[in-house]
Amino acid sequence: MPTTPSFLVAAGLLLTTSLAFAQSGPSPATQAVSVEPIQCWWRTSASAVRVGDTFSLVLTCAVIETVGTTVVPDQSRLDPSVVQLVPFEVTGGSHAADLKTAAQRFFQYEYTLRYIGEDFGRDVPLPSLVVPYRVQSRVSAESAAIETRDRNYTLPPHQVRILSLVPFGASDIRDRAPDTFKAIEARQFRASMLDVTGLALLAVGGLLLVWGAVRAVSRRERKTQRAVALAPDYAVMAAVVRALNEVARARQSDGWTADLAQQALAPLRIAAAYAVQGHASQTPRTRTTVAGEGRLVVTSPLRPGRAAAVSGAATARTVALARARRLEDGEGDSATLAELERALATFDSAAYSRDLGSADLDEALAGAQRAAAVVRRHYSLLAQALRNLTQSLPGAGRRAWVQ
Repeated sequence: MPTTPSFLVAAGLLLTTSLAFAQSGPSPATQAVSVEPIQCWWRTSASAVRVGDTFSLVLTCAVIETVGTTVVPDQSRLDPSVVQLVPFEVTGGSHAADLKTAAQRFFQYEYTLRYIGEDFGRDVPLPSLVVPYRVQSRVSAESAAIETRDRNYTLPPHQVRILSLVPFGASDIRDRAPDTFKAIEARQFRASMLDVTGLALLAVGGLLLVWGAVRAVSRRERKTQRAVALAPDYAVMAAVVRALNEVARARQSDGWTADLAQQALAPLRIAAAYAVQGHASQTPRTRTTVAGEGRLVVTSPLRPGRAAAVSGAATARTVALARARRLEDGEGDSATLAELERALATFDSAAYSRDLGSADLDEALAGAQRAAAVVRRHYSLLAQALRNLTQSLPGAGRRAWVQ
């Protein structure tokens, strides 16, 4: 039997050996951490459901996907058109786009279910589902993958309470289910559409601001040029063309007379006034106002009850001076102004003369009709809008007469 000192020496040697073995073992900092190749979880949109009520069931899974290791699950069994979750009926579903991180890939399925069983007041579990998967390993990105045999992953159990607030196995009241991938994508799309709409509205607001400024400048200029504008310019020129056409029809049936030549002067003077000055005189129509006597009665198309008596004071001399100003400005002669000058001179002479030259009057009327058509095009809605825009720009002058 060993003595006491020998026993103490043996105990000391044993303790020293144990400490040495403990120090030679792996340190906690260098131990490998085990990561599951695939993990899945369920979420429902309702804490409790009734028989026949539809609710959403979301399945989210995370698989490893790195350069060296890739987990390939068989997702065909999870498709909404294939999966069976008796006693729940799958009425629809969708598969959201996958999300990827540096080491994992997330995929998600959303199912629309309704309970068709006969159990009430209890927790009804979802049926157990198995997802086959394989693991592919690579030494490098260029090397071939080494694939393992098929493995099975059993989805975690989940229960749905029928006519209850929380399932029997829940430890606390459920929080609101987080947004699904599909909902996040829909919100991102909605945010992008709102950004585009905001930029478009900002551009429209800028255009309206520019348009308002142009309108204010052009309105101030028009106020200095005409005191009264009861009928728009395009309506006045349309009435001028109609009046000259009526004169041409009367000449074909009855021939030229002094009254007919006088009737042609009113629309001709208005056309010359628009060609030279850019406007004609307008006064409100009264009950006693009639067409003739050097004026035309024009009704506004947009305001049928608003009419004006339009007259022009242009003469052959007025048009001749306008042609001279064009030549002085280096713009050349105007064929329209030349036809208006010849027509005014011819009809002025015929209105106060008994000797009516039919050939000269016919030629003057044809020239007047051509010139009136040109002036009418010059004062159309589109042409006038473009002209007002260009004339309101800084440094742009006003040109009353047409080409």
